[in-house]
Amino acid sequence: MRTKQLRKFAQATRKQIHAQVSAKLKHFQPTFSDQIYIEQAGLLYFSRLIVLRFLQVHNYGQINWQTDDFLELCECLHRLFPNVFNPIQAAFARLLPDNITHLQASTAQVIRIEDCQEVEVLGWLYQFYIAERKDVVFASKSKVVPEDIPVVTQLFTPRWIVAYLVQNTLGKLWLQNFPNSHLQTAMPYFIATKNRQPTAILAIQTVEEIRLLDQACGCGHILVYAFDLLAKIYEEAGYPRAIIPKLILAQNIYGFEIDPSAAQLSKFALLMKAHAYHEEALKQDIQLNIL
Repeated sequence: MRTKQLRKFAQATRKQIHAQVSAKLKHFQPTFSDQIYIEQAGLLYFSRLIVLRFLQVHNYGQINWQTDDFLELCECLHRLFPNVFNPIQAAFARLLPDNITHLQASTAQVIRIEDCQEVEVLGWLYQFYIAERKDVVFASKSKVVPEDIPVVTQLFTPRWIVAYLVQNTLGKLWLQNFPNSHLQTAMPYFIATKNRQPTAILAIQTVEEIRLLDQACGCGHILVYAFDLLAKIYEEAGYPRAIIPKLILAQNIYGFEIDPSAAQLSKFALLMKAHAYHEEALKQDIQLNIL
């Protein structure tokens, strides 16, 4: 991942969006404080920018990429993913940055095709975007207000640590119950332990019994990796490929997150994993267990 370039882009985009929204706020009195409104509008439009870019790279959905109407593109997101992206409220529509077309162009220029090979890039962009606000809150050394709790509690996990955690929990559970499984060949971070008595392990009969919960799932990095490992388990168990994505998302994966923007990206990331695994997956009625 081109960390330096993507961090620079996210932080520069934050400054531009905040400047535009701040200027527009002078024309009307918001219900909340100016800073809260600026932060909320910024998160909304930045998340839409990067999600739309990801979809554009993957040529997903019936989206008119030639339109200059950014709000129309946001409405397309709502139609495609109604359980993930809400319609843009009128108050926030009034705060749409005047340079949104320029921001779209710079997003497309900086976020390259190779950056979007893994959906986790959206989570890292989000982390880079909120980093400045997080630093400001910590530097103030004052009591954290409720609105800033989601930002200051975000801690994103590097992929190798994610792999280690999932392989030595989910993967270990499967190997304990099915010692003849070949799953270990797909788990380079797995650490084998001495065999315990059968009563010392959590017994399962099928993969559908597994429940994996990330209690602070952020943008879904752990859940996304778990999707891949669960898919391998389902394949080994002989399930038809077409039904695997829905089973994973409905039966196996759960997440809690207090940051609505991060939870939104987590849901989107899981849906993109499902689509990448089987292109017909999202034509099914999938209910995500991200709260």
